[in-house]
Amino acid sequence: MRKFKLTVLAIIIVFVIIVILQNISSVEFQFLLYSVTMSKALLLFLTAFIGFIIGILFSYIFIKKRNTR
Repeated sequence: MRKFKLTVLAIIIVFVIIVILQNISSVEFQFLLYSVTMSKALLLFLTAFIGFIIGILFSYIFIKKRNTR
């Protein structure tokens, strides 16, 4: 099962890299009062990275709660 999870993770990472590399044009990003111009690739990478970190944190919290029962 662990090998399957690693394979799925590797496939997802490859797809994310392909999408990021295909979107290298510039885009204006607005958040609240701030406006930043950056490449779509950087914005997609940051979004994927933040989502990955949030997923790890939630899984850690879920595992910790399950182990305390």
